[in-house]
Amino acid sequence: MNRLRSSARRQSGSPLRATVVGAVLGVWLAFSGAGCNTNNTASAESFAVVTIPNRAPGDIATAICQVFGAEGYSGGVTGRGELVFEKLGSRGTTVAREGVVATRSGAQTIIRVRVEVIALAAGAHRLQCKAFIVRGGSDPFFQDEVGIANRRSGPYQDLLNQVVQQLETAPPPESAAPRGS
Repeated sequence: MNRLRSSARRQSGSPLRATVVGAVLGVWLAFSGAGCNTNNTASAESFAVVTIPNRAPGDIATAICQVFGAEGYSGGVTGRGELVFEKLGSRGTTVAREGVVATRSGAQTIIRVRVEVIALAAGAHRLQCKAFIVRGGSDPFFQDEVGIANRRSGPYQDLLNQVVQQLETAPPPESAAPRGS
C-alpha cells in the first residue's frame, strides 16, 4: 500500500518538475544565445576606422607607430598592411581575466591592437583596428585572445584620430605638392 502511495506522489509531482526544468532550460538557452559575447572575427571596420586621403603607406605606418608608441604600446609592422601593438593591461583587467590567485602569482594580461592599412581609390587609405584582451602570458601557445566589445572602441578611435591629426600637420608628400615652374 505504501508502495502505491509513493508511486502516486512521484507521478503527480512529475508534470510540475518537468515544467520547472523546461522553464529553466528555456531561460538558460535564451540567455546563452543573447549574452554579452564578443566575437574574435568581428570586422575591424565596425570597431574603429578612419580614412586618410593622399598619403603614402610608409608615412601612415610611421605616424601609427609614433602615436601608439606615445601611448605606451610596443610593436610594429607584422605583414603587408598590418601592424600589431601590445601593452600590459591594468591590474584590474588582469584580476578580472586571470583571477586573484594568478594575478598574485605574477600573471599579466596584455592589450593587443591589430591595425590594418587598406588602399582605397584615388590614393586614399582606410585605417582600421580591432583590440583584444590577451590572457595566458607571453607564450603564444597558452594565449587566449578575446575581442574587446565594439562599445568600448572609444580609446582606439581616439588613437586613430590622433594618427589623422598627425598626418594633417605633417607636410604633404612631394608627389602631391604643387610644383612651381
